[in-house]
Amino acid sequence: MTNPNGPTIPHPFQSPATPPPVYFPPPMYYPPAPQPQRGGFARAIFTTLAVSILGFSITLNIYLLLMNGVFSGETSPTKRTILQAGDASQIVAVLSIDGPIFDQTLAELEPVIADIEAESGVKAIVLEINSPGGGVTASDILYDRLLRLKKSSNVPLVISMGALATSGGYYVACAGDHVIAQRTTWTGNIGVLFPRIGVSELAKKWGVEDTTLASTGADFKDAGSSLREETPEERAYWQGLIDEAFVAFKDVVVAGRKLDRATVDKIANGKVYSASDALKLKLIDQVGYFDDAVAKASAMAGLSGAQVVRFERQVGFWDALAGANQTASASPMIQTRVGETTIQLDRKLASDILSPRPLYLYRGQ
Repeated sequence: MTNPNGPTIPHPFQSPATPPPVYFPPPMYYPPAPQPQRGGFARAIFTTLAVSILGFSITLNIYLLLMNGVFSGETSPTKRTILQAGDASQIVAVLSIDGPIFDQTLAELEPVIADIEAESGVKAIVLEINSPGGGVTASDILYDRLLRLKKSSNVPLVISMGALATSGGYYVACAGDHVIAQRTTWTGNIGVLFPRIGVSELAKKWGVEDTTLASTGADFKDAGSSLREETPEERAYWQGLIDEAFVAFKDVVVAGRKLDRATVDKIANGKVYSASDALKLKLIDQVGYFDDAVAKASAMAGLSGAQVVRFERQVGFWDALAGANQTASASPMIQTRVGETTIQLDRKLASDILSPRPLYLYRGQ
C-alpha cells in the first residue's frame, strides 16, 4: 500500500528488487585416511638384505677385476683362446684384421704377430680379413710383416675373407699362400684413392685468400692447396704419385697371385668383385668358410689333430678402465670467424680433410 504523505512501506511478501548476496562456507579439505602398513617389518628386512647382497656382489666383482688386471691382464700383450682342442705341439694360429688398416692397426697387431712368431708350437696360420683397406703405407707395412712372419716361422699362411677384403684388405691378402673367400665376400677394388676437397670457390665467396709463401724455386711446395685453383702441372704431379702407388699394388698382386702383368692390368680397374667372379679371375683360390681355411692350413702343414688357437690383443683391466681401446678423437678444436659466422673444427679431422694422402681404401660401403 502507498502512503502519499510518507515513505513507501514494502509489502511483507514482496521480493526486493535486488536479492542480497548469498555466501557459502569454504570447502573443507581432509587429509587422506592413513593406509594400513602391510608387512612393513618384513619389507625392511628384505630391502636391507637385497642392498647388502648387491653391495657385496659389486665389491667382489671389482676385487676380482682388480686382481685379474694386476696379476694377469698385464703379463702378456696377447690373449689366447682355444677354438678347437688338440695337440698343443701342433697349433694353427688364428689372427684377425677387422676394420680399416691404419697406423693404429699396426700398433695393435705387432705384439700379437710377435707372440705367434715366438710360439714354437705354431705350424700354420689362418688370417681372417674383414677390411675395406686403408692407408697405402700401413697396408704395405702389414703385407711385408706377414711375409716376414711366414719366412721366420716357415709356416703356411691361409687367408679367410669375411664380408669385405677390398683395396688394402686385398693388398694384405696377397701375402697368403692360399686365399679363401666366403660366397658373399666382396674383394678386389685394386686401385688408389687420393681424396681432396677444393674450397677455392667458397673461399672467394667469403673473401678468403691463400697467401701462403713457398721458397723460391720450390714451385710444387704448396701444390694441393684447397684454397686455390689447381694448375695442370700440379694435377699431373699428383697423378704421377698416385699412379706409382697403383703400380706397387699391381706388383703385389702379380707376385702374390702368380699372374702375368697383362692379366693384372686388366683386372685392376677399381672394381669390386664377388667371390665367384674373383675365383674366375684367380684373385682367390677357393670359395669357403673359416673351417675350410683351418682345414686347408692343417693340410698344407701336414698336421693331424692340431689345436686351433686364436691370438688377439689383450686389453688389460687398466686399459679398459681408462678406455684405451677407444679411438674417439680428443684433439683440440680449431675456431675461426668468417664474417659473422664462427666455425669450429676438430683439429685432427681438419688435418685429415685438408692433408692429401693416398689410400688403398674402398669407399662404396
